[in-house]
Amino acid sequence: MNLAELFLGAVLVIAVLRDAFLGLLVPRTVANHGRFSSRFLRLTWTSLSIVVKRGSKREEGWLASFGPLSVIMLLVCWATFLIVGFALISKGAGVVLQDHSQSFRDYLYLSGVTFLTLGQGDLFATSPLGRMFTVAEAGVGLAFLAIVVSYLPVLYGLFSKRESLIILMDARAGSPPSGGEMIRRFADKEDWDGLCEWFAKWEQWSA
Repeated sequence: MNLAELFLGAVLVIAVLRDAFLGLLVPRTVANHGRFSSRFLRLTWTSLSIVVKRGSKREEGWLASFGPLSVIMLLVCWATFLIVGFALISKGAGVVLQDHSQSFRDYLYLSGVTFLTLGQGDLFATSPLGRMFTVAEAGVGLAFLAIVVSYLPVLYGLFSKRESLIILMDARAGSPPSGGEMIRRFADKEDWDGLCEWFAKWEQWSA
C-alpha cells in the first residue's frame, strides 16, 4: 500500500467532485476559495485574450465562443482528473488486477473504462476492495455523465438567450457598440427611463 498515492488520489477525487457540484448543481454564486474551475477559466480567458489580436474582426467571434468552449474543456478536465484520481486510489491501495502487471498504465486503463461505463471486461480487480472501488467509480461516472447530458441543453438555451441581448445592442449603441454612443442616443430622445431599464436588463445578463 502506497499512502502517498492513496492520499493524492482521494484529494483529487474529492476536490473535483466538490468543484463540479458547486459549478453545476448549486444555483447561486459560490466564493472561489481556490476552486479549480475558476483558475481554469481565468487562465484560458487570459490565454485567449493574448492570442486573439485586439481590435481585429475575428476578436468578437473568438471571445463569444469562449463561453461554450470553456465549459466543454472544463468538463473534459473534470472527467480526466476523476479517472486519474481513481487510478491513484486503486494503485495506492494495492488493488490486485487479473493477469496483468501492476503498472499505473493498467490502473489508468481500468479506471477509464469503469468511469465511462464501457465494461470491456479484459481487465478487472480481483480483491474485494478493488471491486468496491470499481463499483464506486462506475456510480460516480454514471452520475457525472447523466448530469452533463442534462446540463448541456440548459446551458445552450442560456447562451442563446445571452446572444439575443447582444444583438439588440447594435440598435442602441452602434456597431461596434460603445458606451458613449449608447448614452448619446438615449440622451437625444431624452429617454432616461429607457436607459435605466436597459441597464437593468444588462444587470440580469451579467448575473
